Amino acid sequence: MNKFLYSLVILFLFSCTNENIKVEIPRRHKNITNKAQWYGGLDGGMWFNLSKLNEKEYRIETYLESGDKHWDAIFITNKNGFHTEKPYEYVYPADYTKCAIKQGNEIYTLIFKEVFL
Repeated sequence: MNKFLYSLVILFLFSCTNENIKVEIPRRHKNITNKAQWYGGLDGGMWFNLSKLNEKEYRIETYLESGDKHWDAIFITNKNGFHTEKPYEYVYPADYTKCAIKQGNEIYTLIFKEVFL
């Protein structure tokens, strides 16, 4: 009986991959700038608006689907070479403590510094 249950659990875990699941991007609320990017999954997500403050600091504003601002903070980058004017995408993790951003073959980590005032 235990082997049977173990087999079912393993089968279930392998069938729960979300590699082929497409997540629909919600309608962009009028409060959200056109340069903001949606980052989310099956459980929801947020719009991320990134702007460069200086060579090491970036401001990230996040918005809920409703258009309400969720948080607004300053982050510092872990390395040089990230360019906001070139294509990039948010990758895991992306939250208020740190955001990973993929640009080309590089992953840049932006680490929370302070709330934007």
